Amino acid sequence: MAFSSSYVLTAASFNGLAGISGSLSTLVTQAGGISSSGIIPAAGGGCKTQVDLGFLIDGSGSINYYGAGNFQKCLEFVKSLTKAFVISPTDTRVGAIVFSYRSELQFDFKQFTTQPDVTAAIDLIKYPGYSTYAGKGLKMASEKLFNDVRKGVPRVLVVITDGWSSDDVAKPSEELKMSGVIILSVGLGHTIIKHS
Repeated sequence: MAFSSSYVLTAASFNGLAGISGSLSTLVTQAGGISSSGIIPAAGGGCKTQVDLGFLIDGSGSINYYGAGNFQKCLEFVKSLTKAFVISPTDTRVGAIVFSYRSELQFDFKQFTTQPDVTAAIDLIKYPGYSTYAGKGLKMASEKLFNDVRKGVPRVLVVITDGWSSDDVAKPSEELKMSGVIILSVGLGHTIIKHS
């Protein structure tokens, strides 16, 4: 799903998410072609840089099956990653989709334009459960999230999942890549580690 293995991070457990947050924020900036000279530390914390940053979050039944509260750990991870950037209409914009047997756009790039609003929106995301259809989520990311992006601004999609998809991910991944979206994958749990 990602461009190269350098765009794939794995954590053996959901508790390991915190340990890869810094690496992922670095990957987001690198994948977007943003050099360290293009990143300006903001007074309130976070990097002041332009990127349209989407999250595709696995909400399938296996997430909480292997540990109650794992979905919440994923959301905390997303919140911590967004805090690494200055969220505003002219800096980093954030959007999120949750996928399981169906996909649901939680919010797009224009809906929430401050860190507190993005954090509050993430806190409202509900865990759907059911099957894993990442392909549907990728398609929705193409059609509903990255359909209205800023010209010349890097586009990065972070896919967080713990398992194999029940539908095709190759075609929608390729469509996203062809439109200029960089896909970063975060694989969670022992199933991912065994198959990576």
